Amino acid sequence: MAQALTAASKSFTPAQSQPAQARLNQKRLFQSAAVRLNVSQQAPNPKAYLESGVIKPKELVDVKKVLVIGSGGLAIGQAGEFDYSGSQALKALKEAGVASVLINPNIATIQTNHSLADEVYYLPVTPEYVSYVIEKEKPDGIFLSFGGQTALNLGVQMQRLGLFEKYGVKFPADTNYLYTTYNASSHDVTFEDKGTIILGSGVYRIGSSVEFDWCAVSATQALREMGNKTIMINYNPETYSTDFDTADKLYFEELSYERVMDIYELESASGVVVSVGGQLPQNIALRLQETGGANVLGTDPKDIDKAEDRQKFSEILDSIGVDQPAWKELTSVAEAEAFATEVGYPVLVRPSYVLSGAAMTVIRSQEDLKDKLEAASNVSPDHPVVITKFIEGAQEIDVDGVASDGKLILHAVSEHVEQAGVHSVGWKKGGSGPKPTAWLH
Repeated sequence: MAQALTAASKSFTPAQSQPAQARLNQKRLFQSAAVRLNVSQQAPNPKAYLESGVIKPKELVDVKKVLVIGSGGLAIGQAGEFDYSGSQALKALKEAGVASVLINPNIATIQTNHSLADEVYYLPVTPEYVSYVIEKEKPDGIFLSFGGQTALNLGVQMQRLGLFEKYGVKFPADTNYLYTTYNASSHDVTFEDKGTIILGSGVYRIGSSVEFDWCAVSATQALREMGNKTIMINYNPETYSTDFDTADKLYFEELSYERVMDIYELESASGVVVSVGGQLPQNIALRLQETGGANVLGTDPKDIDKAEDRQKFSEILDSIGVDQPAWKELTSVAEAEAFATEVGYPVLVRPSYVLSGAAMTVIRSQEDLKDKLEAASNVSPDHPVVITKFIEGAQEIDVDGVASDGKLILHAVSEHVEQAGVHSVGWKKGGSGPKPTAWLH
């Protein structure tokens, strides 16, 4: 490498009319680059994955020769990138000490260079010719994912013709990461564990973030310690819950009713935990149980709905005699204006099914009321918006508790430094606020 670059520097030497120092500097630049490249070009250690613990020894497959399917003719929109990916695959095989066999009829590619693959067949990428090469070379594996659409089409054809079965081709997929599609003809893994699904938190938002990832991870760890198989559904890569070793299976999918039910039915899951992932899982909890027939573990979705629905929750507080500020369900802007005038400004607009005060707004004048009401209605259009008298100078109290069959097992009470309304909503007026257990009924 150093000799090649030094020789190349001679061809770039400026004309003799330039100063000698300039010519010397340019030559030094090439020599310096040659030294750096010569030092850095070291093949990676194939044992690094084993040493890191990412791959276990039992998961390794004894592979001595691999057949790589090239992209064939370069077409518009499908050109150099597949030549590049195929070349990188061949380089990786060489560095790992695995012999490579390439099928590609296109001689105008980097991957067909004699220095990359151990054997190159300039043959059409068709089932007939590929079968011929398989019978002659007897490879331990075949790469279909580095040749673009041509290679993918070949794989589909060979599967339909039964050629993969003829040659004993298997599809190893012993991994924590699963990707779903509606277009596949067969599964790469089996679904016999009947594990428990845990719904993660999705994207992070201000006031609604890492605490739910902690909850989801803790629930997963507890289930695994109890000997249960676990299935995590989450689409946020910046979470601990999506690490490869957190759950037995990870579905990197959206937290929608349709997708969760697809996975629930596919896995024949024993149940689904919705109460540790924050707002998104709770939004679909009731539908999962009543429409999908899923076995929702933990808090009953009907009770989640009673707490999330502002109107239902306020009615419950009234029925059990818990003091709360005057409130009214929103039915029209005119009624909202009349209520605000009656109780006096400021008032608080409170949409249902939101965490961390999302779209909750303290309104101090009639001019702001209409715009704020429209914004709150758009946040959760399927659930009521409640207007409440906002009490200024109040203290905010948080009560977190765990109960079973109506019995309080554990609870924690905390008081916010800021006054009520800065973070979310809660009141204690005159030191006579509700007892912690009242919030758990």
